[in-house]
Amino acid sequence: FTIRENNLAFVENIIIKGNKKTLDRVVRRELLFKPGDLFNSTLVNRSRERIFNLGYFKEVNFNMRPGSDETKMNLIIELVEQPTGTVSMGGGYGTITGFSIFTQLGENNLNGTGQQINGRIEFGPIRRYLQISWTEPWLYDKPWSLTLSAFYSSRTLFVGATSITENNNQGIKEAASYERAGVGVSGGVGHRFLINWTHFHRYSPSFFASTRPSSLVSDQVLAEVNRGWQFRSQVTNGIAYDNRDNVFNSTQGFNLVFSVDNVGQFLAGESHFDQFSPIMEYYQTWFDYTFFGLIRKNALRRWRVVQQFRTSSVFTYERTPKYGRQDKEKIPYIQVQDRLFLGGYESLRGWFFDDKYY
Repeated sequence: FTIRENNLAFVENIIIKGNKKTLDRVVRRELLFKPGDLFNSTLVNRSRERIFNLGYFKEVNFNMRPGSDETKMNLIIELVEQPTGTVSMGGGYGTITGFSIFTQLGENNLNGTGQQINGRIEFGPIRRYLQISWTEPWLYDKPWSLTLSAFYSSRTLFVGATSITENNNQGIKEAASYERAGVGVSGGVGHRFLINWTHFHRYSPSFFASTRPSSLVSDQVLAEVNRGWQFRSQVTNGIAYDNRDNVFNSTQGFNLVFSVDNVGQFLAGESHFDQFSPIMEYYQTWFDYTFFGLIRKNALRRWRVVQQFRTSSVFTYERTPKYGRQDKEKIPYIQVQDRLFLGGYESLRGWFFDDKYY
């Protein structure tokens, strides 16, 4: 082999083809290089992955063409767009949620600008839910994102109770119920830096109340109903690292997220606690193989064997309010809906959902 090094190549022009709906700037802002930069294959490959991870295109191909002289080259980005709107309707039945129907609408590339808008309506005799959100992933074409959302929820909760009626000296077990309603908004920003890093911050004020108790609910539930609407003030801060090659079908890379929720304390409200939530995902391709397809003769298909490692945890620590006084016995610092229950609903042997110590 005879090898002769040539001159270093610089990117002269970046030409985008195939984007009929998506604006050019939506694609260009995902590139980690610009015209005039020295060609870097690592940044080029990562830029292609970032464009594909947008979810707007089913094919993203980078091709190199000679430039005006030996030291320059042109980069051709060939795209094949795909539908970005979603419409989902369905229904189901669960032992906890009961029967419910839902409708979900979404658009992940609004008018080709990359903005996202999503809404969901769920209705049933036990659970009612309404949520809408809007996201601008690049605020003023800067790597800052803005997300606004609002929600309303109402859920009927059932708890076991024993009536005073006796039958053969045994209490008759009947179900007590009450409703838990909530309404709130959320606003957050995020910033991408150092290629694969993101830090995010969100403020979420909300109001919750327990209503419509049945005659057999416990004194704890009645006390919660008498408190009426309660204010919950929460700030979330976090950092994330994501270098996955494909967020929809990952074959290699890491996805690390660490967030801290500060509820109440200096932010006022009736709930006061800190919550830490680490998440780690790792994808590794062991090997891949190619074989002839079963549907089309002589059609080669490539399959990858990928192993995924995933772990997540939630740690909740009770805090004290920083302003005013609050009777912990009457208004707990951690409300029932924010507590962590082992094993779900009475699925851990020897433990009951209404246990006092958890």
